Amino acid sequence: MELKKNNEEVSLEKIGRLEEIRRDVNRTVNGLGMPIDKGIRETIVFLWALGFKTSGSCEGHLDRGLPHPWVDFSVAELFGFRLPYDMNEEERKEYRNKNLEQINRLQKLLDEFYSKRNVEEGFKLCLYEWTYGDFRLQSKETIEKDREIISEKLDAEPLKKNLERYRKEMKAFTNFLKKKYFSE
Repeated sequence: MELKKNNEEVSLEKIGRLEEIRRDVNRTVNGLGMPIDKGIRETIVFLWALGFKTSGSCEGHLDRGLPHPWVDFSVAELFGFRLPYDMNEEERKEYRNKNLEQINRLQKLLDEFYSKRNVEEGFKLCLYEWTYGDFRLQSKETIEKDREIISEKLDAEPLKKNLERYRKEMKAFTNFLKKKYFSE
C-alpha cells in the first residue's frame, strides 16, 4: 500500500532540502578560494534544487570581471572533473551530450518564463555554448560584448550602466525557479 504525503509534509521536506543546499552553496568556493557572490547565491540554490549542475557564476561587478550576472553549466563532476580538452573525441561527445540534457531542460524553463514576460530582447536571459560542451546563462546583449571586453577591445562602461537591469532579470528568473521548485 502506497501512502501519499500531504502538501505540508512535502513543503517541509523541500524546505529542509533547500536549507541543505544553501549550506552547500555558502561553503562553495572557486579555485581562488572566493565564495559564490551573494547576489547570485539564490539563483544557484534553486538551480541546484532543480537538479542543474553549475560550474561557475558571478553577480556582475563594476570593478572587475564582467558587468553582468552569469551562470556556467558543466557536467565535469560526472567525468572526474576532467574538462573536454583532457578527453578523447568519444568522451568529449558524451560530455557534451550529458550537458545538453540539462541545458535542454533549462531552455524549456526559460521558454516558459519568457512566455509570460515582456522584456527588451537584449536583457532576456539566454543559454549559449561558450566552450566545447559547457554552457552559460546570461543576458543576450552581453554575449558578443564579453569576448571584446575580455580581450580589452571594448570599453565595458556602456554595459555597466545596465548592471542593475541585468541583475533584476536574473532575480526575476530566480523567483520563477523558486515557484517551479515548490510546485513540483
